[in-house]
Amino acid sequence: MKKLILCSAAACMAVSMAMPVTAANDGNSKYFKDVTTDNYGWAVEYVDYIAKNGIATGVGADMYAPGNKIERGDFAVLLDKTFDFKEGKIETYALKDVSENSYYAQAIANCCLANVITERGMYYPEDAIKRLDAMTMIYRALLNNNLVTNITTDISVFNDANIISGIERQTAAATLYSIGLIKGDDKGNLNPDATMTRAEMAVIFAKLDQYADEYKVEAAKREEEKAAKEEEEKVEKEEAKKEEAKTNESKNHSNDDVSEKIFAENGGTINVDSSTVRVTSDDAVSVDNNSQVNINSSFITSIGGNAVSAKGKSTVKIEGGSVTGTNGNAVYATDQSNVSVNNTKVSANGKNSKTAVNLTKGAIANIKNTTISAGEKASAVTIGNGASLTLNGNNVEAESGVGKSTNFGSIDVISTNDDASTINVENTSFENKKGSAFYFRDSTATVNIKGGNTFNVTTLINSPTILKEPQETGNTITLNLTDGARIENTRIVLDNKDILNINIDNDCTLGGQIDTEIKGYINLNMEQDGTLVLDNDLYLDSFKDGSNLDFSNIVDNGFNIYYNENNPENEWLAADTYDLLLGGQLRPYSKQDLVR
Repeated sequence: MKKLILCSAAACMAVSMAMPVTAANDGNSKYFKDVTTDNYGWAVEYVDYIAKNGIATGVGADMYAPGNKIERGDFAVLLDKTFDFKEGKIETYALKDVSENSYYAQAIANCCLANVITERGMYYPEDAIKRLDAMTMIYRALLNNNLVTNITTDISVFNDANIISGIERQTAAATLYSIGLIKGDDKGNLNPDATMTRAEMAVIFAKLDQYADEYKVEAAKREEEKAAKEEEEKVEKEEAKKEEAKTNESKNHSNDDVSEKIFAENGGTINVDSSTVRVTSDDAVSVDNNSQVNINSSFITSIGGNAVSAKGKSTVKIEGGSVTGTNGNAVYATDQSNVSVNNTKVSANGKNSKTAVNLTKGAIANIKNTTISAGEKASAVTIGNGASLTLNGNNVEAESGVGKSTNFGSIDVISTNDDASTINVENTSFENKKGSAFYFRDSTATVNIKGGNTFNVTTLINSPTILKEPQETGNTITLNLTDGARIENTRIVLDNKDILNINIDNDCTLGGQIDTEIKGYINLNMEQDGTLVLDNDLYLDSFKDGSNLDFSNIVDNGFNIYYNENNPENEWLAADTYDLLLGGQLRPYSKQDLVR
């Protein structure tokens, strides 16, 4: 039997375009001797169609038996094979007269599951099916497979409409008539209680097959047209939205005093020149959705919001003047937005001071010749979740004290995902008498430090150990010293979930107390002319030194370096002990003896 429901779009197109099988030249059936011009001649082309397309077969010996009645069990089989219903269980439906071993039991169960058969108790599978019962079951099958939309209850075309009772049965008859599957007899009667012959069944199922195929083709066309129209409307709405945004967005400002939020959206651009913007309980300047704002020699302040906010891949350029967030961020950037700041004072203050610069979700900031400052117990910069920050020629000032729930870096690196953040520092001064230069929490980050920096801080790097607030995943930190970078008399404090990779380039120096709390999770790589100065014993997981076995680039001050003898990268040391220049030693140790 042909499976209508499994017909592909291409197959549907091919079938729907094909003409019905025509009778032989003499008007008789090509397949059956008992379907001729003189015997059910009106059904010849339909009988041949269902035979050719595998919808139904004859009764044997080239006979079709067009006048035989269709039993209810056989009709269920025909519907199930035609529509390919999901498999049901006959015992679920408690039909006493349907044996589980009968050839029609599974088809009846499938029709029950599809709500095509709704009888319970008795189904009478061996009774001849009545015309209206057959129409109702076909109608339900079409509904079940979303193959009918023009539903109607108008049965006035039939002269015997008065004997068609029940809204569903009336709807079935009216709808099947409206889509061309059935028609009345030559007297205009539907004859709902008459039984259905095999010839009548052939007409209905041949038309049903063609209708279903054509419906699917038309439905596919309608869906394509609908999708195209929706896309067109979407584009029109977006264009209208952009035009509306350009109409409604803030105007350019020059030498103005502004007390309401300035904003640009949907590709707009705003210029703020030599103006004072002061906004309460909202962002002062906001850009979103690929927009841009250029701020020159202006003074931007928000009380309770962000002084400047960039979202949705937008761009902010700030030159001169100041940006101040009181109880809010001075600059906030997210969603791959890009911020550049030059020769500006960027600060956060207030009783509930936040960070001066807050970068997240892939935001990029390039800050030059600028003072970045925050209030007490707040970082000057917070960065995380794949953001990038470049500092050159800046002063970074913070008073981030030690205390519960207090981050204490001039720059806090805090993430909620695995996206790596990057910080580039050159010719920049860090002032933080109560905290560190960099605080890390649950982040993957690279810090590239070039020459010309000053670190007036208690520690260079720390993570939550001192705060006694457990991390979820810990940090993976890469510290690169290049281009003459010098960091001396500093301190690095790690959490027990952290990994620190240190790379010291030629003509660079790192000195101080490194990892005094947690031992063995530092990887150190030194070029021949890079210098390490020790103020405590140092435990390394892997160690590479461009000086080979000379170690003249290590100022040990009598302290020892311990390297993991089980790490393959340390094989060049052959698990030996080496004397350092000032009395300390390079010694092997077994890392499994250390407990994190």
